Amino acid sequence: MTQIGPLQPMAGGGALQENFGAMINHILSYNPDCPVQLAKRRINARLRELQDRRMWAGLLTRGELSIPGAYTTGTVAVVRGSDIVTGTATLWPHNDLVSTTLAAAVTIPNELQDISPSSMNGIGAGDWLTFNSGGINQEFVLVISVDASSFKARPSITHLNGESVTKSSLARRQFRLGTTRPFYNIRGVTAAQELKLDLPYGHPSIANSSYNIVQAYVSFEQNFRMLLSLVNTAQGWRLRTSMPQEVLNIYDSWRQTTGWVYMIVDYIPDEIGRMQYELYPTPSMEQGFPYLAYRTVPNLVDDDDTPPPCIPSHILVHGALSDVMVWKRASQYYDPVVADKFGALYESDYLACSMADDSIYMQNLQWAYSRYPFTQHGANYWQAHDIDSIYGAV
Repeated sequence: MTQIGPLQPMAGGGALQENFGAMINHILSYNPDCPVQLAKRRINARLRELQDRRMWAGLLTRGELSIPGAYTTGTVAVVRGSDIVTGTATLWPHNDLVSTTLAAAVTIPNELQDISPSSMNGIGAGDWLTFNSGGINQEFVLVISVDASSFKARPSITHLNGESVTKSSLARRQFRLGTTRPFYNIRGVTAAQELKLDLPYGHPSIANSSYNIVQAYVSFEQNFRMLLSLVNTAQGWRLRTSMPQEVLNIYDSWRQTTGWVYMIVDYIPDEIGRMQYELYPTPSMEQGFPYLAYRTVPNLVDDDDTPPPCIPSHILVHGALSDVMVWKRASQYYDPVVADKFGALYESDYLACSMADDSIYMQNLQWAYSRYPFTQHGANYWQAHDIDSIYGAV
């Protein structure tokens, strides 16, 4: 995993907030004809709507990207049109992160299903797992989601009870030859010292070649919404964010520059919809980057659930009431006047809680931070630092 930092608990300030059950009862007291499931849906719909209206300081979280160094041991052979890379003396780990077995057979291929391994240790959503590594029915399987004792996946063939389930620490890193070939994503490593790539190799075949396995792309957890800041603590600079691919494709289309990362570049979603980002220059040594990011709000599900502290429960109730009071014209509780009243309250509540949120972490202050350094650095500092990277001049 590239994100290693715990999420702050979504406690919601239970002493001050109505919980989900109380919010539902509040709504039903105005319109008893409203189905409970409709009240639940409207509360969560308003929660999603509020989340999308601003970046809430109360939804900030911290984490760290932990980036491994380049792996270059041994040599490889690749064949044009094949997605398999064969290693010689590469010593690739194939089961260092997950090493378990199937606790139940997979009997229905090509169907999304719950799969039960003997242990869930090390298995997470978005992982590529290798079933029956080195066996006749070896397969690389994408984990869609996980729970306490199983995970959802869609194997394309059947598998027997007791077959191995493994994951390598090289999975989801990037493989490349030289400095003029593209990155290929690694789906897994087999016991036979083979890499499975996400695409067939599209260049001339080659044997006994040196290679690089790096962490050029990273993805965050599924509750990630937007990166606020990222810092290279080894070099003492902030990373440039929100950079498009066109920047790198113009200035370094081969991605020949490697070393200390100073830019995180927008990329594409991965197979389960998480946004990916490219690190530049391509990291060649171990690096770690602490960050702040905005997270998404989980749906309220259980009666004891409460909204996050930055979104007061009453604003959700007022928004949902403006919906349910005009839900069914035939109901004796149908009242567009009351619905409009609660709609207006919802908007005024939003302004109030936005101001309260700004008092915690100012969102509306526009300041060219990089133009006003807090200190004047000496000559020794500037010999070791790039002025453009520090002050964002370019």
